[in-house]
Amino acid sequence: MNPRQTADAIAAAMTARDHQALMDLYADDVVFHSPATAVTFRGKSEVGALMAHVLAGFESWQRTFVLADDEQCVFGAAGHIGGPDVELAEFIRLDPGRTGGRDPHPRPPPGRHRRHRGGRRAATGRTA
Repeated sequence: MNPRQTADAIAAAMTARDHQALMDLYADDVVFHSPATAVTFRGKSEVGALMAHVLAGFESWQRTFVLADDEQCVFGAAGHIGGPDVELAEFIRLDPGRTGGRDPHPRPPPGRHRRHRGGRRAATGRTA
């Protein structure tokens, strides 16, 4: 699967709330960084548990844009979680045919300001 096809498959799984389809896209050593927590989630087990909660929390989820090259993609999404609407962009790095890393970057809800925390290390998630 190329990055665009992977982004399309992630969007389809998220929209359908299909946890198994989403997990099938991840490399075994996937790394997920979230600006919402200082915790880094490593491996399918940790990321799978996180994504089960994410899928359960979203009342709606829709991809809004996608940009892709040979090894990575960025896509935007909009959704609704228990009251507020959210917008985010995700940066995804790929291993051959699998998602090696995900870094979501949410946009603060209107009327709220978020302090930028710089220096966040990029996920590698690469396998040989």
